[in-house]
Amino acid sequence: KNNKNNNGDDLIKEWKHLLDEENLEKNGLSNPVQVEIWSKASIGEYFQESIMGAIIEPKLNGAWFKSEASCSTNIKFTYRGGQGVVPQKVPKQTQHLVLILQARSDVQVQEAKVWLDLIPTLPNIQNVGVVMLAEEGCKNDWFVEYSRGIDKYKIRFVFMVYGGDKWVDNKRIFQWPLGVATYRHFPQSISGFDAAGPTNGERRKYLCNLQATIYEGSSRETLLRVLRESGLDKHCFINARTRWLAHETEQTAEEYRRVLLDSDFTLSPVGRNTECYRHYEAVVSGSIPIVEDVTQPLTCGVNPVQILKDHGAPFIFIKSWEELPSILQQELNRSPADMLRRRQALLEWYSSFKTQMKSRFCSALSATFGL
Repeated sequence: KNNKNNNGDDLIKEWKHLLDEENLEKNGLSNPVQVEIWSKASIGEYFQESIMGAIIEPKLNGAWFKSEASCSTNIKFTYRGGQGVVPQKVPKQTQHLVLILQARSDVQVQEAKVWLDLIPTLPNIQNVGVVMLAEEGCKNDWFVEYSRGIDKYKIRFVFMVYGGDKWVDNKRIFQWPLGVATYRHFPQSISGFDAAGPTNGERRKYLCNLQATIYEGSSRETLLRVLRESGLDKHCFINARTRWLAHETEQTAEEYRRVLLDSDFTLSPVGRNTECYRHYEAVVSGSIPIVEDVTQPLTCGVNPVQILKDHGAPFIFIKSWEELPSILQQELNRSPADMLRRRQALLEWYSSFKTQMKSRFCSALSATFGL
């Protein structure tokens, strides 16, 4: 109990750094605008480390995590995430806030509401932004009250994964990339040498890989059949299972990463949604995604991977898996040097994409917060 109280005291002390900055401002010393980012979602790590380019450090033996970043010399972010970040301990003097929330299930929606309902209780709050991992069917009606209640909740902009055409207007509400599965400890970056390799004039071990749960009656069954009937399964690594596993073992996670690094292409069939972690994990590994280019589910109204297409992702987008044999046959004829150039171009694109996402976020924040 004493240890728990001490941890709480330490956390409160960390929050109080904002007061020190206010004192600097009163004394006329130059100080950037402070924006607090509180993350209660798995995409928070991807946001802070991959997009903002910061390093997240554990505090209190991993009870919570902290990081600093900035958009410009006059806008500074303090990121806080983890179990130790709770409504009771947030700094009441916060003026500018970004919440990173998860709302894929009813339970998560209720947890997100707790944080959103906190906003009106903050006496000095002026501006709020939201980054949200929403529901995979793009059914986010519960959020209407918050997004429209600008006077009460001060929400100036929203970035959504799984937003759908009902929400995304590219004026106040924007699409956001899902990123890699940090909750499964997938690395956010891999050494450029490994991701671009091999560089010795050889091809990768596999032409392609399929690592997916095969749902009955889905296009994944079609893909598996096409691979086997065409004989491409002899050139590709296939791990097709019938049951989805939420958490990998250390061994299966390492195999998954190794196969991505050993594959020229990663096959990415739709699941519950077209957008998935696999796109980004393949790119990080220098494996070109072949993405099933359909709007899944239809309730989203707009293709969930439109954000990638709009930014010129050098993927192969495919309407039907029946097209795959002719595509991969052409790829088999490419030289190792050509494949190396394509991997390098893929990695360069991803670096640029992340920079553009940071710029997009910072522009929205600066413009709508009036900073």
